Amino acid sequence: MFGNLKAQQQDSVFTSAIPSEQKPVQIDFMASYYTQDGEHSAVLGGEGQEDLKDYGGKIIIKIPLRNNKTLSFNNRISYFSSASTDDIDPSTISGASRNDLHVEVNAIIDKEVTTKRQFSYNIQLGAANEAHFASVNAGLGFSKSIDKWQAEIGVKSHFIMDTWGPYYNLSKLYPSDYFGPDDLKSNKRYSWQTAFFYNQIFNQRLQASLSVELIQQFGLLSTPFNRIYFSDMSLIDIERLPDYKLRLPISLKANYYASNWLIIRSSYRFYWDNFDLKAHTFALELPLKVHRFFSIYPFYRYHYQYGNQYFEAKGDHLSSETFYTSDYDLSDLQSHHMGGGVKWIPFRKTKKHLDSRVNIKAVEMRAAYYRRNDGFHSWIISGGVSMAILRNEEKVRFRDRF
Repeated sequence: MFGNLKAQQQDSVFTSAIPSEQKPVQIDFMASYYTQDGEHSAVLGGEGQEDLKDYGGKIIIKIPLRNNKTLSFNNRISYFSSASTDDIDPSTISGASRNDLHVEVNAIIDKEVTTKRQFSYNIQLGAANEAHFASVNAGLGFSKSIDKWQAEIGVKSHFIMDTWGPYYNLSKLYPSDYFGPDDLKSNKRYSWQTAFFYNQIFNQRLQASLSVELIQQFGLLSTPFNRIYFSDMSLIDIERLPDYKLRLPISLKANYYASNWLIIRSSYRFYWDNFDLKAHTFALELPLKVHRFFSIYPFYRYHYQYGNQYFEAKGDHLSSETFYTSDYDLSDLQSHHMGGGVKWIPFRKTKKHLDSRVNIKAVEMRAAYYRRNDGFHSWIISGGVSMAILRNEEKVRFRDRF
């Protein structure tokens, strides 16, 4: 729903020998506008408007601490309006549900250990909230450099607890025309994600990475306000899915530096889960350096998936089935995602700029169009500014690097 502009972090102008507390504070501001439309609303049982508009903002702050530690805050706020969300339950919360606010706060502590057994770790704590949904999360990660191979290996583990309808009885999320029993056992969903990754620099031109994730989810895995219509009865039900899911995404990425002005970034991702959904995703990005401090990057992504075994279109399910969904996100589909961006890295070599406490590192604009074969389509326009704020003692250090 919310399209983030990925922060393109620039390497610090300081060497690793400079203590963390003498490095500048890094701040990234991002904003986006997202709009979508389609005719397969899951809230209305697989048919109906999917019109949605989202205005979002994000700020990432990295504060260097003592002993090679970094404290990061990743905060996001999103205001969105949705035609189908207004149909969740007209008798109770329609006024508040049409325009919702999503707020997310995450805090991360990174620690880099500079010894012969060079490794680093990070700790993450976070929370998110919107009208029908709340979430808390915690994570821990370790990585180790292997200088002999010019490689890095690591593992990250992340736990998330999501709560449906945190401020009222879960039944208030049911559609107003739902006639089934109030028999959902829990309003919570628990996710445990473990990711193993390996990065390697093969030579001056080629870098690659491999990641394998194992994700387990327990609890309420269906969406309690998605309707289901049957072929053998007039009454409707809410979406029902098993209470355990095992997910296995595998990703391979490669960056090839073809020349001083062209980088080829490619990736492939395979996805499988025990609901029998399988997917393949191919992506390509071509950053082109058109000036010493200016670049453009067109990109394209193709996605193909074999749908969830519990999916059927509106009115095709039988009431005798145990599990069912009419959410087209879980159907057989093909999609195309294409767009481009421009990035400007300001040239700072005058004394006026080098003595400034606030130094702009990069300015970026990005636009993308998404379309899939069921008619769903969307646009997103986003932009961001990355800057470094110097503290008193490192002004001279910053200037001396040029």
